[in-house]
This record gives sequence, C-alpha cells and structure tokens, in this order.
Amino acid sequence: MAAVRARPAACLGTGARRLRPWLVAVWIADDATDPDPDRQRDANDAIVAHAAAFGPRRAARAVQATLVRQRMAPPPPASPVARVRLVSWRIVR
Repeated sequence: MAAVRARPAACLGTGARRLRPWLVAVWIADDATDPDPDRQRDANDAIVAHAAAFGPRRAARAVQATLVRQRMAPPPPASPVARVRLVSWRIVR
C-alpha cells in the first residue's frame, strides 16, 4: 500500500476543532483480484482503501473497503459517466 502523510483532524475545517486529538490515515492499494501482477497499475477498476483513526486514551478503529469504478454510457447526446461503487467493507481488528 502506498502511504500518505497523516494529517490531524483540525485540518478538516472549523467543525473539526472538537476532534483535535484524533488522527486519521488512509492507504490505497490495488485489490488482490487484479489479474495484472503490477501493483502500481490497476487493470480491473477496483481498489482497496484502508482507513485508520487514532484518538485519546488509546482509542483506535480501522476499516477496509473495496471500491469499484463503474463507467456508464447513457444514450446520446449525453457524455459517459463514471461513478464509484462500494463493493464490500469490514472493520479491521
């Protein structure tokens, strides 16, 4: 999984001030069912997102979700549309 710099919850905006002691990190990776062995390239439009939150008094929670991009071609003259669909999710212990 590719790591992204973690940011404190205060960067979420003015409503996040009360969440100040919380830290949230999200990692994105290619899913295991991808037929392409190259982990840097996605061949089946599916990814796995792992999100972890850490808070005061050693509070922690993590979830993992599989997301798929769906391309839809509406009838002309409309242009193609892409959307993201949640395939599955689970709490990671």
